[in-house]
Amino acid sequence: TTSDKRANVIYADTLTLLFEEIARMVEIHQPLVETYYGFGKLHKVVSLLQQECDRQSRLVLTEFGKQRLLERRVALIHELERSTAQPAAAATGIVDPREVDQLLGEITIMHSRYHLYLRFIRRRVTNDLEVGVTDMAARTEQQDKLEKMIQDSELCRRMQELLSIYLQLERFYMFQSVNKAVAMDSVEAGSNVSSMIDDIFFIVRKCIRRAASTGNLDGVCAVINNACAALETEVCPALKQQLRLGYPSGYLDLT
Repeated sequence: TTSDKRANVIYADTLTLLFEEIARMVEIHQPLVETYYGFGKLHKVVSLLQQECDRQSRLVLTEFGKQRLLERRVALIHELERSTAQPAAAATGIVDPREVDQLLGEITIMHSRYHLYLRFIRRRVTNDLEVGVTDMAARTEQQDKLEKMIQDSELCRRMQELLSIYLQLERFYMFQSVNKAVAMDSVEAGSNVSSMIDDIFFIVRKCIRRAASTGNLDGVCAVINNACAALETEVCPALKQQLRLGYPSGYLDLT
């Protein structure tokens, strides 16, 4: 059912409702602020609303971390990486990649909604300042204060922490899936194409697209770097080994 499907992203939905409610309050009260206080004052209202947003988002993200066992999952991944040269291959049954995949999807939605919320706030305040503050120096100063308020907010800090967790989980999921594709490699009768090629590039594309949907440029770059590392360290050696063994037929000297 639809409710069962949304259960996997319930915390992302809750955070989305919070952002939408704040955006609705800004839309409703902006005309009142402009009427009774004049243009160029919206940033003060947004600053007060952001404080409440910090408090409410703290509750949501804290509960999200507890229920989704974020710290436990990350600790297990770190333990596996320290204990074996191929952590992804050894992790089956300890950190379920299917659960990690669902978790990554929920974190992605959270970041996507967060960046959408920030764009809304920046656009509203910037437009208000352009009308209400004619002096360029004063306008720039107010815009800088807005950016500082956003960067110093607890919400921003927590979303950065969540991004760090996301990147660790995404890297684990990618390497786990790539190693599985290499292990399950096969060639259909009458074909010279390895099955792992399609599987691996499907996985890499999925991870990069998911990172892109977060709206965070640093996150996208990190996932692309992880993809390059996975191809270089996991896929290339497997392909070279097959070629040395005479794939698809005959021996190739790769020395």
